[in-house]
Amino acid sequence: MLWAAKIHKRPALQTFDYTGLYKTFVAMNLDLAYQAYWEKALPVETYLDDLLQAMPKDLEGMDRYLPINQQRVKRLLSRFQLNPEVEAACLNAPQSSKWLILNEHWCGDGAQSIPVQAAMQRASNGRLEIRVLFRDQNLELMDAHLTNGGRSIPMTLALTPDWTVGKTWGPRPAYAMDLVARIKANPDLAHTYSEELHKWYALDKQQAIQMELAQALLGL
Repeated sequence: MLWAAKIHKRPALQTFDYTGLYKTFVAMNLDLAYQAYWEKALPVETYLDDLLQAMPKDLEGMDRYLPINQQRVKRLLSRFQLNPEVEAACLNAPQSSKWLILNEHWCGDGAQSIPVQAAMQRASNGRLEIRVLFRDQNLELMDAHLTNGGRSIPMTLALTPDWTVGKTWGPRPAYAMDLVARIKANPDLAHTYSEELHKWYALDKQQAIQMELAQALLGL
C-alpha cells in the first residue's frame, strides 16, 4: 500500500503538454517543404520560354489549348505595360519578396496572368522574384491551397522570409470568378464559359489582374 501511494504521488508524465512541441515540429517540416518547392521551381521567364517552345502531345486532351495560350503569351509579352501605380508598388515591394505560382501550360487563366506577373518582377528592380511549379507534379502542395475544394490554377503563393505562406492569389480576378460562376450555374450556357471569360480578359486588358495582385500581395 505504501509503494502504491508513492507511485500515486509522483508527477505523471502524461500531464506534460506535447501540443506545442508537436506543432513546432510540424511547422518546421512545412517550412522546409516550401523552401524545397521554391528551390526546384522554374524562374518565371524560363517557365514562359518553356511554354512558348512546348509542342502539343495530345490534341484530344488538355494540350489542345496550348497553341492559343502561346498566342496569348506572345501578345502580352510584346504589348503589355503595367499601370504607373502598380509599377510603383513593385518598386516598393519588400526586399527579397518571393511569389511561387502553381500552373500548367494548358491553363488559359495562367496565360492571361503570368506574363503580367513577369512584368511585375521586371519592374521591381530585383525586389520581387517569381518562380513557377507544374501543378500536376506537385499535387501535395496544390492540395494545401484549393479553391472551393478544387485544384484551380494559377495559384500564387507569397512566401515569407521564414518560408511560410503569407498571402495567396488566384486563380483569376474576382469579377472573372463571379462571371464564370454565373455562367456555369446556367446549364444552357455552361459550355460557353471559357469563350465568355476570355472575351472579358480581352476587354479588361489585364487591368484587374495587375491591380488585384498589387493589392493582395504588395499591399497597394
